[in-house]
Amino acid sequence: MKRSASLLRPGLRALPAIAAAGAAIAALRGLRPPRPAGARAPLDRFSAVRAEGHLRVIAAEPRPIGSPAAARTRAELVDRLRRLGLETEVQESVAVADLGAAPYGVRYRSAGRVRNIVARIPGTVPGRAVLVMTHYDSVEQGAGVSDAGMLAAAVLETARALVTGPPPRNDVIFLLTDGEETGLLGARAFFDEHPAAARVGAVLNFEARGTRGPALMFETGPGSGALLRHLADLERPAQSSSLFDEAYQRMPNTTDFAVARERGLPGLNFANIGGFIDYHGPNDDFEHRDRGTLQHHGEVMTGLARRLGAMDLDEPAGPDPVFFSAGPRRLVHYPAPMSTPLAALAASAAVAGLLAGRRRLGDGWRLPSSTLRLLARLVAGGGAATALTFAAAARSPQFRRSGDFPGSDAVHVALGGLAASAAVTGMAGDEPWRRLGAVLPPLAVLSLLAGARAPGAGYVTVWPLAGGAVAALTTGAHPAVRAAGAAVAAAGAAATFVPLSRLLYQGLTPRMAAASMLALQLGGELAAPALSMLPPRVRRAVAVGGLAGAAAVLAHRLTRPAGDTPETLSYLYDVDAGTGWYLSTDQRPTEWTGRFLGAEPVRGPLPDFFPGWDREFISAPAEPHPLPAPELRVLADEPAGGGRRRVRLRVSTARDARQIGLTIPDAVVHAWSVEGRPGPDDPAGPWELWLYAPGADGIEVSLVLDAAPARIRVIDRSDGLAAGPPASAFGSQTPAAALDVDGWGNGTFAARWLKI
Repeated sequence: MKRSASLLRPGLRALPAIAAAGAAIAALRGLRPPRPAGARAPLDRFSAVRAEGHLRVIAAEPRPIGSPAAARTRAELVDRLRRLGLETEVQESVAVADLGAAPYGVRYRSAGRVRNIVARIPGTVPGRAVLVMTHYDSVEQGAGVSDAGMLAAAVLETARALVTGPPPRNDVIFLLTDGEETGLLGARAFFDEHPAAARVGAVLNFEARGTRGPALMFETGPGSGALLRHLADLERPAQSSSLFDEAYQRMPNTTDFAVARERGLPGLNFANIGGFIDYHGPNDDFEHRDRGTLQHHGEVMTGLARRLGAMDLDEPAGPDPVFFSAGPRRLVHYPAPMSTPLAALAASAAVAGLLAGRRRLGDGWRLPSSTLRLLARLVAGGGAATALTFAAAARSPQFRRSGDFPGSDAVHVALGGLAASAAVTGMAGDEPWRRLGAVLPPLAVLSLLAGARAPGAGYVTVWPLAGGAVAALTTGAHPAVRAAGAAVAAAGAAATFVPLSRLLYQGLTPRMAAASMLALQLGGELAAPALSMLPPRVRRAVAVGGLAGAAAVLAHRLTRPAGDTPETLSYLYDVDAGTGWYLSTDQRPTEWTGRFLGAEPVRGPLPDFFPGWDREFISAPAEPHPLPAPELRVLADEPAGGGRRRVRLRVSTARDARQIGLTIPDAVVHAWSVEGRPGPDDPAGPWELWLYAPGADGIEVSLVLDAAPARIRVIDRSDGLAAGPPASAFGSQTPAAALDVDGWGNGTFAARWLKI
């Protein structure tokens, strides 16, 4: 018997750590998209291989709003939808947007002509409709295979799968918007003007903020509890978290779904966020696509469209839920009002555990000192994560632009090594239990605060807190019971914090690696009792291996080639002076751009061409290559009352440019509209408006100004270097990613000043 007991003891001591590792692995598996279904998949199921046949046509080239490529893609989508038997139309309209403060000191106002594709599968019962939407335009810097070509292809495959079965109860409307990349213009036009918008009862929006990874459901509309339940019932639901929903409401980021949410519509917003380094750039191509990502989006799109097409969309929605993924196939959800009672229950259990195990967990002066040491470890870990990431990214020009860099996934693995090494150090005596005791009070406070102020975020702390409370309550129990309690705490922490760390690293970019590290560290603190049960030699191996792995990743990053440098070069013709300029937003000339900018170009803002922008350019004179000036014709100038006047302008381009920019730097614009659509506005600061797809006849802009004359800068922009010697060499460069919500890179400008 004694020998049997000694044989069981090592297994018993390893059980908590094994449980934590198993929980972490299961949670990380949920972040892997499913295998793509082949061409022989059942006809009523979604197949990524079938959808990819559409994708190769849709995303053959960049298709920004107003471009010939966008027109070709639109025609192809309309033709394929009609051949599936869907009632399909193109909505042509004008929309306006004011997205507020943009980088570099100005507001991002936009307007333009859009052409949305609206297709319908008729339902059997008149009434509300299900809206499935994505966008078909891309940025000019890349073909947009993922953003959002694959999702437009998914619409075609979803529509095909749905029409193979019986007709739905509700209409299913597919909306492929134009101009999403330029201020959600297509979505605004649909919800403002299309008759079908009034019948929408539920919205499913699909986006991409990268080229790979699982489909994430990160935002809900009001009253979306019933939709969440249907999502949870799917065979492979999207990875979801109400924490991200809470955070997204407080961030400036936006998608087409924002327009539906403004109108109070229930709905779900999906995106993938892996491969951010290739987002909005030339690497959003077929080489970097992920069929599994397409399959996951498509399965969710098809499954939910079918389910919502069959439900009664007039049913009461009920309270918004708290939700989070537990592995690849389970979506946990419960009503948000339960957050506060659950937090109170978990906090009470933690207090009881601290009292019951106060000798081991820490009492008197020991608990405050343990808490101070906890804070010191968290701060040190965040600093180490930031230092490691910035050192690994130091030679990457992409990191400076976007916060991500090639090979950044390996750095997250290195952060895991650092966190594991920190978690298994300092295991002498009762220190592992005191670390558990120190982390419980902060988690209890955070849980109670979240329950009251941000219920969707509360699950992140309340369930690890509950697991930690179980471990605390077992500190004085039989060793087997104590091991079980430690296993509960470690497994709960691993299941919550390990995938959260990964998603934070991707969602916030490696620039915010400290947040990702914090999640790993909190998991390590809760797992300390479980890890302390491992043999000392195993803990030493983990500590040394974690540090060595992090050092190896850093060494590899520092010795590998820096990679391609994004290059921006534009040509600008000053119509008034008859001069030409090369300009770039890069930090310094590259070998290619240096042929035109020279070795020492002038650095600084260019207020004569871009007034109000505090962005620095590098620029150099260029041989003049005259371009037709953008045209501005005054249609009317009449009193508007109160010492103001209303000026109606016809703005056009004589060279088929896709964009025209208007700036009035020295006068107040009290109100503005485009083709009769009023634009929301804050009159403070230099007023600037970018017009997209103006067309051959131009576009009408109305401004309310003071009575005094005002200077206006008019500038148009076409894609690529259409003038001057660089035009022949343009194909040899790597266009920079379009993450700055501007159009500086790789374009041809013609600028002039006028008075109105």
